[in-house]
Amino acid sequence: MVKKLDVVDQQKFNDEVEKYESKKWWKKIGPLSSNPPSPDTLVVFPIKAKKVGSSTPVRPVLDARLRNLHSPPGSYCGPSISTILLDLRLRYKRCSRVMVRDASSAFYRVRLEPGSVVELVANGILYRSLRLCFGLRAGPCCLWTALIFVLDRSLAELPEEVQKHLWNCAIYLYLDDLTLVIDEGGDSSYVINGKSVGDILIDKVTEVASRYGFDFPQAKGFDSGTQKCFKHLGINWLFDNSGPGTFSFSCVKHEIGSFRDSNGLLKSKWSKRDIYSVSATVSSGCDPLLIHGRERLAGDILKILCGVQAKGYGWDDEFDILPSTPIHTTLTRCFEVIEQYLKHDCVHMVHELQPQDELHIYVDASSVAWSWVMYGFSVNDANEYELQSAAGIFKGSQYNYHINRKELIALSKAVLAVHGALCGRREHPLVSRVIFYSDSQTVCRWTNNKSSVKSVERVVVRRLTEAIRETIDDLKSVGTTVLVKKVDTKENRADELSRLPLLWGYDQLNFDCPVKPIFHDSVHAVQGGDISSLVSDSSDELEPELLVGVLARDSLKHLQRQSPFWKPVVEFVESGRKGRPLASVLKAAERVRLTSDGVLMGLRFPHGSELQDAREVYIVPGDTVEGRNLSFRICLSIHNGNHYNPRYLRYEVSRKFGINGLSKLCSMVYRQCQRCQDALVTRFYRGSMGYTDIPTSCVWDSVCCDIAGPFPRDVDTNFTAALVCVDMYSHYAIIIGL
Repeated sequence: MVKKLDVVDQQKFNDEVEKYESKKWWKKIGPLSSNPPSPDTLVVFPIKAKKVGSSTPVRPVLDARLRNLHSPPGSYCGPSISTILLDLRLRYKRCSRVMVRDASSAFYRVRLEPGSVVELVANGILYRSLRLCFGLRAGPCCLWTALIFVLDRSLAELPEEVQKHLWNCAIYLYLDDLTLVIDEGGDSSYVINGKSVGDILIDKVTEVASRYGFDFPQAKGFDSGTQKCFKHLGINWLFDNSGPGTFSFSCVKHEIGSFRDSNGLLKSKWSKRDIYSVSATVSSGCDPLLIHGRERLAGDILKILCGVQAKGYGWDDEFDILPSTPIHTTLTRCFEVIEQYLKHDCVHMVHELQPQDELHIYVDASSVAWSWVMYGFSVNDANEYELQSAAGIFKGSQYNYHINRKELIALSKAVLAVHGALCGRREHPLVSRVIFYSDSQTVCRWTNNKSSVKSVERVVVRRLTEAIRETIDDLKSVGTTVLVKKVDTKENRADELSRLPLLWGYDQLNFDCPVKPIFHDSVHAVQGGDISSLVSDSSDELEPELLVGVLARDSLKHLQRQSPFWKPVVEFVESGRKGRPLASVLKAAERVRLTSDGVLMGLRFPHGSELQDAREVYIVPGDTVEGRNLSFRICLSIHNGNHYNPRYLRYEVSRKFGINGLSKLCSMVYRQCQRCQDALVTRFYRGSMGYTDIPTSCVWDSVCCDIAGPFPRDVDTNFTAALVCVDMYSHYAIIIGL
């Protein structure tokens, strides 16, 4: 990749590597020819900066995926960008001053223990580093913890007269980006010894950071007092744009290239990279305010369509989406939404919240999607302004949920979003009251009162309802009043957002249907007989009476060697497990073996314990059309023989076959079986018990009753049968003679 750069960029890349070496962040070991690297060595490759005039025009980036596979898990415990921006918008005052700084080469300022040395390769040279190289899994967590320590020390060393002016200020840290929002008293700013509070604070942070090796240079920062427009945290910050004292954000728009023909119609040939590049322009990374829920939903649907259409294709392999298909209609409508968004600039004003102002959150769910929209409400002028919005698609088994359960899911997502914005270590609530509006009377009753649901989904509904109540109680603990109210559908501002997928034709796409089986001599699972017996005289479709017999081993071998995923695994095992394959191949080969005739078998250990004898299962590839068809026929055959429910069907299939996505496949077979659907019990039950909490009600959720007999008449009691009642929760049984 370095050789593909022009001479100027190659020199810039080499200069950057020499800088790391001169600062002793990287220690040169020698050429690879005499110093063989370890398996988890990081590979350095160049990335050109998109921003013209960047301080690092060509940045050395590390590929640490192999090392991260074996390193301990690490999660980022700091706030996200969207959380920071929402908190800032809720507490911003017109007299506030915003100061931002970016720590220079922050990751490399953190040292590692000698046992955690990092090996990396650049330009054929082996280096070693005892610094927190960018790309390591634990990097964000370690850096954030180190800088939080620096901030705590800085605040502790400030004079008391400065600290008392900081109670209404905000300090945000995202990785190495520092944001200070200082309330300096408006026109008559607070001045201590000739310096403002903001200048004293930023000087103290810079001083303390330098003691621990960090650097917050003024050249990599901005100040709203002197600079009225700058980019920070992935968004443009505008001051005094609409008048003195005003503050607003402007989203950064990206170009997506030309995907239309000379007639203005969308092209029919796409690649996975094309679709993902379009959806990335409206992702949460390009919408850090999370205010464009409509556009982000369109991008999510594009990725869903791409996942279905491009399965088994490479990133640059082209596939057809014909204009006459429903998927092309949905693609076109989502693409138009994104195009219109990228054509126009958007500016979002930051309104000053008063202590009596409120948050209004509207939630809704349709048959295919959920949504919520958050508004700030000014009590003085009864005006609402949008703060955030979000929407998502119900997938898999969620399609079959009752509409009340879907509405409850939408409410839970909105409650979690508000909880993340308002809860924390603070003495004063940001808003006085939060009101959730839903057009479902049932959901409002469940949330405000005890859940009286009697459907088969009652346990899930009760758990979700109690989780919502606990989250609301936590919101109340910070001094905020929380209400859940009923609103008419016409006044629900989230209703339109949840129904957009229906307008785009998403409900016309049936992703759960398997691909029509393609029959040939090498793909079948019939014991004896002829392939033609599987096909009816009037159609090409599979007969539901297909019986499972001995698996055709040659056909399975052919499928396994056609699979993009399992083919390298088979080759690796056949070679005697020699060589250095990809990490995914190495991991998959840990629990497989080849039979004498070349069939790849999976090893399943009871309870995951390798000390016990393994059970062998046939591995059926799921990344090819033929493999998915075979998996579907296997599940259908076992189900049609006994009409098992999805859980037991999954158990029976998994005893002999290793199939990816088996749970979804078994549920689909069960839903398509008319006999099983006709035999479903009613959604409601009757009982004399009152409302109980979840731990108590679980005891009575799974009770089986049956009558055994007839038996020979008992001499003493004259009983000829027995009523058996078994509680599947406690495994307690009661038997009464009849």
